[in-house]
Amino acid sequence: SEMCIRDSEETQIMQMIDQEKRIQRKQVQERLGISQTTSGRILKQMVKKGLIMQRGRGKNTCYVKK
Repeated sequence: SEMCIRDSEETQIMQMIDQEKRIQRKQVQERLGISQTTSGRILKQMVKKGLIMQRGRGKNTCYVKK
């Protein structure tokens, strides 16, 4: 069921990127009501899967569609 949750979160994140063009981890955290750690982990995994790209570093890190 962990995977199930992850899937719907990935879908929501992709929708956010469609709307905003670029998102930050904090937005994901707030929108999905998940922890900083969890949102960071999901975003990292999405980058690994080639769904999104990471831009910038530290506080300025954002994610865009690949």
